[in-house]
Amino acid sequence: MNDDRIDATKMHLWVVEATVDLPACLKMDANRSPTAIYVSLGGEDPDGFVEMRPLDQERANSSVFWSAREPIAYECRALVRTPGAPYALMRGRELFEHLADRLTLLVGYPVRVLTVGYTYDEDMLKQCIAGEILEYDATTGGEESFRTQLPKNAHWQQLLIPPKSALEAIRWFRHGMTVSRKVDQYLCYYIALESIAKHVPGVTRGPRHNSKGEKKPGLETQENAAIRYLISRHPSLPPDAKKTLATIRARIAHGNADLQTLDLASANLPALQRLAADGIALVYGLDPTLFNVLRPSPIEFLAPLLRASYSPEHDPAKRWGGLLSDAFARYLEEAGRLGPPQPSNNALQPTAYSVRSAPASGSG
Repeated sequence: MNDDRIDATKMHLWVVEATVDLPACLKMDANRSPTAIYVSLGGEDPDGFVEMRPLDQERANSSVFWSAREPIAYECRALVRTPGAPYALMRGRELFEHLADRLTLLVGYPVRVLTVGYTYDEDMLKQCIAGEILEYDATTGGEESFRTQLPKNAHWQQLLIPPKSALEAIRWFRHGMTVSRKVDQYLCYYIALESIAKHVPGVTRGPRHNSKGEKKPGLETQENAAIRYLISRHPSLPPDAKKTLATIRARIAHGNADLQTLDLASANLPALQRLAADGIALVYGLDPTLFNVLRPSPIEFLAPLLRASYSPEHDPAKRWGGLLSDAFARYLEEAGRLGPPQPSNNALQPTAYSVRSAPASGSG
C-alpha cells in the first residue's frame, strides 16, 4: 500500500479556477444585485477562500428557466495551500465540491461543479509582479481520457447475465468507473467490495478478533473472511492491507479527508478496484486473473507542470481585478467591520494539512 508523506515546508498559496452551476436567482432587492460572491471556508486563513461571479449577470439575477444544458454558470477562483501543482488541483477539486455541498443547502437547489481549470502558484505570481522572477508554476485541469480498444471480456458472454447476488456490487463498481472524483471512486469501489464479499464462495471463516488482535468467541463475518481471502491472492499486498483500506474509507466517510488521505485514496485505487473485480469474478464463477477492467489513472497524469512566462498583459489575475489574496484581505477588513469572522469547523481548515501520521499500514 502507498504511504507517501507531504512536505509541509514547501506549501504555497495556489489559485484554482473553476466553473460552478448555481441555479438560483440572487437578486438582492429591486435595485441591487451582487456582481461577485465571496465565501471563506477557512475562516481567517486564506486557504479555502472563494470568489464567484456570474458569466451572465442578467440571467443570474433573474427568474429564468434552468436545465442541465442551460446552467446558471459562475466563474470562480479559490485559494488553496499545497506543496505543488498536482496537490493544488486535487485540493481545488475537493474545495469546490465542498463549496457546492454548502451552497446546495443554502439556496435549496442542486449546485454542480462543471469544470476545474487553470491552476497557478499565486506566491510565485506575486514575485513575478514584483520583478523578482520571470516565470511561475501552473497547471491545467482536464478530463480523463483513454484510447478505445477491443472489449476486454467479450469472450465471457455470461457477464451479461449476472447472478442476483452480484447486482448491487456491479452497480457500485460501474459507478466507481464513471465518477470523476478520486474519493467518490474510492467509496464506490469499497462499497462494491463489501457488497460482493458477502457472496464470495469457498471462504473459510476464522476466529473473531477485537481491535487489539485478541481472539473473541465465535467466528468472523463472511464479509471479513472474504476480503482477507481476496487480499491473500495478491502476494504484493501486505497482510494488514484490509485495515489500511478500511481506515482510508473511514476517514473519507467521516469527513476527515485531508490532503494526505486524498493522496492515499488516489494511490490505492488500483488495488481496491482489483479486489472488488476479483470478488465479482469469483461470484460469477470466472477466473479473476482473466477478468480485466480499465485501471484508475493516477491524478498526477492530469496535472502537467507548466512554467508560465509572466507579462503584465497575460497576468491571470488581471481579468479579476487583482490577486485573490488581496481580495481576501479586503474581505477580512469588511468582515471585521461587521464582526469577527468565525473559523469553519471542517476538513478544509489549515490544521488538517499539518504533517502527521497518515493512515499507513498497521496504523489506526
